[in-house]
Amino acid sequence: MPQSTPTTAPTPIAAPTLTPASLGERPGLAALGAGAPATLGPVTWGERGGVVVLRRLLAGVVVAAALTAGAGVASAEPVQQFGIQLKDVTADGRYSVVYTSNAFDTTGDAPPALSDASLRLAAGMAIKKEFLTPGRLCDTQQFARNLLLKRPKGTTYAQAFDAFPKTAGRLERQLSGPARTMVSTCRSTFLGRGTAVIDARQGGPATTIPKEFSPTAPVPVKFSVFLGKPTVKGAIAGIGVLAHYDKSSPLAVNEPWYTVLQRIFTLNVFNDPTPDGLYGYRISLPTERAAGFRFSIAELRVESSGLVGKTAHGPRDFWATPPRCPASGQVPFRADYRYVTGLATSTVVQVPCPRFQP
Repeated sequence: MPQSTPTTAPTPIAAPTLTPASLGERPGLAALGAGAPATLGPVTWGERGGVVVLRRLLAGVVVAAALTAGAGVASAEPVQQFGIQLKDVTADGRYSVVYTSNAFDTTGDAPPALSDASLRLAAGMAIKKEFLTPGRLCDTQQFARNLLLKRPKGTTYAQAFDAFPKTAGRLERQLSGPARTMVSTCRSTFLGRGTAVIDARQGGPATTIPKEFSPTAPVPVKFSVFLGKPTVKGAIAGIGVLAHYDKSSPLAVNEPWYTVLQRIFTLNVFNDPTPDGLYGYRISLPTERAAGFRFSIAELRVESSGLVGKTAHGPRDFWATPPRCPASGQVPFRADYRYVTGLATSTVVQVPCPRFQP
């Protein structure tokens, strides 16, 4: 089936100008140094002799805390920024989404931990009901386990994951029953890929980091996202995130054992419209409470072209409805953040209404 021709040029990423530090080098990252392991939480999948093992990253957290213990803590001035781009818009209502974000503290210290964070999507943007049936949602935990155990000989978890979904057929042939069905489901719900840099420093003044491995250095991450099963009551779906350590980092040479650590988590999606009618879906974002230790996502970029599948409208229907265009001609998105310190902030960005009609 030929793809529709885009009717408009890509909408530029819209991001708020909150501080001069948003341009150029981030003060928080300037103190971090080079490469580190890619994990977002204390419980991770690992691989050793083909056996799935669980590891807890408490040692890294303890060392990081020790590096800043006893030092005075400057007054935190955290900044959270994000941008949304709607592109590849077609006349039949399809579109791709690019989401970017960055976080830092203007003091150069590690930002305080988030206790709660969420992203509000513009009203009208919704997943079609056929894509939300339980049998069409990926079980990311089970999928990751199958991928780890059945990856091709001589292939690491990261390599096998980066090759998915192109290699899904090979993986499915090694499985049977529910396991095979789940891999097939995850192939059909693959949303896209992204990269991130995690700041896992603990609270305290910025510390000079050696060039060699340090648990307080930036954590480069690659990840894939899937439309998955929700993990909390009230959520209609989840965005399953499977992350792994970025092997391009210098840490892969200095500490190769760290490459076996992986992270799996879910961003739950709620149909939670606001009274003003501007926003519909609310998506939970990663926080210290979910990950198990203090961290912030210093930089992140993820792109998704969406899904196609069978609905009442046809065998290859697009998975989502487009945003409604307000009278202002600007589609709003809002992110809300609450820190463990009690500070609460909100950031709103707007993008021009996409033109879906030819």
